[in-house]
Amino acid sequence: MTNLMDFFTIWEEVDRVGAPHMLDKRTAGYMHELIVRETPSLCVEIGTHLGRSATLIARTIEEWGGKLHCYDPYLTGHQAFMDRPGDDMYAEAAKNLAPVMGTGVLTLHRARSQESAVRHENESVDFIYLDGDHELPGVFDDIQEWLPKLRLGGIIIFDNIEHGPVAAAADRWTFAGVYEIPGQRAVRKTAKSGLKE
Repeated sequence: MTNLMDFFTIWEEVDRVGAPHMLDKRTAGYMHELIVRETPSLCVEIGTHLGRSATLIARTIEEWGGKLHCYDPYLTGHQAFMDRPGDDMYAEAAKNLAPVMGTGVLTLHRARSQESAVRHENESVDFIYLDGDHELPGVFDDIQEWLPKLRLGGIIIFDNIEHGPVAAAADRWTFAGVYEIPGQRAVRKTAKSGLKE
């Protein structure tokens, strides 16, 4: 099973991808530990941007043959930091992720997350990293579309939980608490998970 030294090897690759403020070493270490503990087979990342977190997830699950599907529409001007042309961002992400895509662990989909949920059977996904649209309707819609795809006991990590709309959307749903990660909230799906009354 992956150990601490493996994390540092993985981190060297992650740190060459995208901007450090997108995922710092401390947060990556917590994520790595959670992923290793849970050993998910089928993972989904919503909002891949340049591939920093996707590299971490894919390299971590590679040891046990896990698969990661990454969904991002790469729209120009969709959110404040997305002022670059979508085609340029997609090309950079594909270049950054080429080494791990070459192993067959990761598949990059240029697609909207809500429309992509239909590609997966209900309760087939073990782990979801939610870092897509950061506005309340977008986060809410992502949860609504993807929660049925997550198996009971599966994990969702909400990135940027300190961003008001992300927290507001997550708080409208019932989950079991799992793990404290700086800047993120990791929760577990239970039989009682769903929209709060």
